[in-house]
Amino acid sequence: MKIKIVVLITCFVALFQIQGQQMLYKISIEEQIKESSLVIEGKVIEKRSYLNEQTNHICTLNKIEVLQKISGEFKEDYLYVISKGGTVGFNTEKVTPSLQLKKGSVGVFFLQSYKSKLKGFFGDNIYKVYSDIQGFYKYETLSNKVVSPFFSFENTEDFYEVLSNLMQKPLQLQNSTPQKAKKSLSAKVINSFTPTTVRAGTGETIVINGADFGDAIGSVDFEDADQGGGLANLRSVDNFSILSWSDSVIEVRVPSFAGTGKIRVVDQSGVNQFVSTNNLTVLSSESNITFDIDNNGEFDTTVRIKLVNTNGVGGYTWTYNNEFKANSKAVVAFEKSVNNWICATGINWTIDEGSSSLNVATDDGVNLVRFVSPTASNSDEIEPGTLGVTISYFEGCELRSGEVVGYLSEVDMTFNSRPNWNFEEGLPSGAQVDFQGTATHELGHAHSMGHVIDEGQLMHFNTFFGENSATRNIDSNTLQGAKQNFEFSKTGNFCRGTSVIKSKTCDSLSINTFVERPKFIVFQENNSIKVSSLSVVSRLSIFDLNGRLLVDAVDESELSTALLPHAAYVLVIEDSNGDLLYRKFSL
Repeated sequence: MKIKIVVLITCFVALFQIQGQQMLYKISIEEQIKESSLVIEGKVIEKRSYLNEQTNHICTLNKIEVLQKISGEFKEDYLYVISKGGTVGFNTEKVTPSLQLKKGSVGVFFLQSYKSKLKGFFGDNIYKVYSDIQGFYKYETLSNKVVSPFFSFENTEDFYEVLSNLMQKPLQLQNSTPQKAKKSLSAKVINSFTPTTVRAGTGETIVINGADFGDAIGSVDFEDADQGGGLANLRSVDNFSILSWSDSVIEVRVPSFAGTGKIRVVDQSGVNQFVSTNNLTVLSSESNITFDIDNNGEFDTTVRIKLVNTNGVGGYTWTYNNEFKANSKAVVAFEKSVNNWICATGINWTIDEGSSSLNVATDDGVNLVRFVSPTASNSDEIEPGTLGVTISYFEGCELRSGEVVGYLSEVDMTFNSRPNWNFEEGLPSGAQVDFQGTATHELGHAHSMGHVIDEGQLMHFNTFFGENSATRNIDSNTLQGAKQNFEFSKTGNFCRGTSVIKSKTCDSLSINTFVERPKFIVFQENNSIKVSSLSVVSRLSIFDLNGRLLVDAVDESELSTALLPHAAYVLVIEDSNGDLLYRKFSL
């Protein structure tokens, strides 16, 4: 496989950014009603991940108790909602963005019937949420709000009024609807917590101080960076992240989804809540993975992700599918984003010089980059309202010592072909979305970075159009977080069959500045490589496929290759006019 060298002319640390990308654009409630065959109010009561034998993807089946049928035909008490990603044993698949439901979550689901063959599941009544993460309107039961990525309602009464008007039929609040939650809730404050500034998903802990938490474990909630935070978007940590709990002191590990904002403690009764008066500041977030070691449907442990050597040359190789490769402007924009990350952190990414006929994102060892148009037939690939999807595949192992190790084995990146993308060097217009900015954000996910809540950062959760979508550079907080994960990836123990990732040098040369012309002849003999040229050769250099300079000579037309191992290389020739010419060769 031939690989293209990807390096920058100038390496730099990024400046302040305006916005980030969550890869979504808004789908209206009217469209959700129109496209859904069933709308229900429901509660998540069970979750279990399965392998979808038709798509070869891991998905999660969420058992939903039907609290109320709002529209459509359905008579059963339960149904199943499928969501993307999940964990089966030591294999985890994470889809960004995608709907991730929590056990106990209540809200309104806009549903379409879904047929799938799940290994080990023999039930029926499976549905998918139309527009995925946008098609679930979650009840925040402790504040009475109703929220989705683009809509927020102050109370359930307002939400039902909107639905009634759009459906042109009266809807009644049920006893299950938490319209009286505020009145029964006792609100108190958290006295203090330390530290006040953290990096999420790195194993850092905070100590929460207060009174009357109770002796039994309740829940600790952080503002969810994937949903933009706020008290209407709080998310509970898993119990194994709560390291200790007493009536006055709680120690908790900061989860990867935590964003800058308030912390909330809820006692075991669910009646008393304690909210911090000050914000926790989250500088950056590392993505974590949770394994179901016993494969019994219950998560066993959460670990940090290691980046490893998957391509034999120290890292990961991106492969364009044929359609993406044919869009030369998209290729240039994507490679600038790759270059940016290489020069910022030393991440070892290369790009396959060719392209692939593959047009399905699946766990096949190929890090595929492609365009897809969302349709009903390929909603498993990309949903309406989604600019693009990054699918990360993780594997893990349990060592003899009992330590659990997880690593990134593959990433597929799918971009929606329908939006008005800006592929140019200049800033996008008001109706466009900047492709390079979007790619830089999504590559951040491939670099193990999660979302944050900070409009000044690359990994900010939200999407904007026009100039504000041109988040092409890497801010200092994201940079330091990514470097921290990169260095973590090189330490400790590894699963059998994996090896440590290597750093890649950001060189002053770029393959995109080279010109291949028939103005010189290259030939090899007696452990040397010689150049015969019509113009004066001022410099010869040999680089490996990671962009590292190996052999260099000024005013010479011959270089020794005696000390180089058998491999592929790039010979770079600088002529008297300053032109950089290249020729690939092998030993």
